[in-house]
Amino acid sequence: MKKNKNYRALIVGRIVSVLAVVVASLAGRVVLSADPPIGSVVYEELAFVNGMETSIQSFSELDTGLYSLTLTDFEFPEALSFLGANFSNSTEVVGSLLLGGQSNSESLIFEIDQPDTYYLSVVGIAGRAYNLGMYGVELAAVPLPPAAYLFFSGLVGVVLVGRRERARSQ
Repeated sequence: MKKNKNYRALIVGRIVSVLAVVVASLAGRVVLSADPPIGSVVYEELAFVNGMETSIQSFSELDTGLYSLTLTDFEFPEALSFLGANFSNSTEVVGSLLLGGQSNSESLIFEIDQPDTYYLSVVGIAGRAYNLGMYGVELAAVPLPPAAYLFFSGLVGVVLVGRRERARSQ
């Protein structure tokens, strides 16, 4: 009798896993709210540098979660001599990027764990030949990977099967 219960729990667990895969695959296709989709671009800027340029943008309504900051030197008409970005709040630097050498694009991922006003500052210094340059900066929310949906739904299934088995044994 005990072996039959374990077999039944195994079958239920597999069914829950299959359902979790279906739910996880549909999660990326179904929009459940009017909010912008996770992974959407929060801010992007394309700017020309004439000599030296500084840009500061403030964000007061960012949700908690992971974000990606990407800084790109388009090397038009030539590479910038210096290009850097800093993302901070009023008390600490959350992340910084500095381009130079071989790379014309860099990204970093950081976490916002509390509501606050955050600032993105970008500084660019043009090259010597034309004294002109062009850069782009993008701030985007990082989506929760589909594997997380699968893991959490499977975990819920295991907990439910365990509760059912405990209730039957009592």
